Amino acid sequence: MEQFRKDLDKYTSALTEINEELQVEENLFEIASLVDEVEICANKILESINKNLKKGSE
Repeated sequence: MEQFRKDLDKYTSALTEINEELQVEENLFEIASLVDEVEICANKILESINKNLKKGSE
């Protein structure tokens, strides 16, 4: 019975570690998605600035 508890603790610990790694991976995907959105917004801002600069130079 003692060995069973040790094994159970070991497996529980391993599953907890895997779960934490999966959470980190999920967070990284969310961060990558947000970075993509920021890049899109930044490009739109730059396009707007360039249009306004062109209008101002005419």
